[in-house]
Amino acid sequence: IKNFDDSTKETLGAYYSLYGITADRRGIIFSGDGKYRVFDPSFKEAKTFSADYAEIVYPSGASYTLPDVKSFVMYSDSKLYRVSLKGGEYDNTVLARNVEGYNISADGKTVIYKKNDTLYRASALKETENPEKLAEDVRLFYTNSSLSAIYCTTYDDELIYIKGRGKTEKVESDRPDSFDVLENGVCFYIIEIGRAH
Repeated sequence: IKNFDDSTKETLGAYYSLYGITADRRGIIFSGDGKYRVFDPSFKEAKTFSADYAEIVYPSGASYTLPDVKSFVMYSDSKLYRVSLKGGEYDNTVLARNVEGYNISADGKTVIYKKNDTLYRASALKETENPEKLAEDVRLFYTNSSLSAIYCTTYDDELIYIKGRGKTEKVESDRPDSFDVLENGVCFYIIEIGRAH
């Protein structure tokens, strides 16, 4: 619908779930009838892409909002995929396999993912043969949207900051009850009830 004018209303489908939308609210990813569909005003009609079950990968703090629906990253069947429009059809390219957790940079060019309790950084545009290993023994991780600040909890119950390839710094000896990373790279965490840092 354009400018709230009912005469411009176009039905894309019925009983669908929203999966993603562009910041300008023109492109949309939705699903229904066992198919995933993408609509962009430049298309004559909605296009489909295949996945048994898909999660669209958004940058931190940008749920449902994508820079573009013509190329995006999804998680399905323990794999990260780059889904791109090629020759009028969507094509899925595997970025990483056996992935347990993931995040993508705000510009959509870099992914961080956990595999076998090890954290890696790789390209979000194509499969990286030798991804950068960031840390091992990772239980949980959070980042800011640029991926410039990465904090993890380990299976030794420590909170650590990742300084670079294989270099870490201990922030806290006790595993926090919860933690998050602010956009400026500051980690906010809670140890026991009422003790925030």
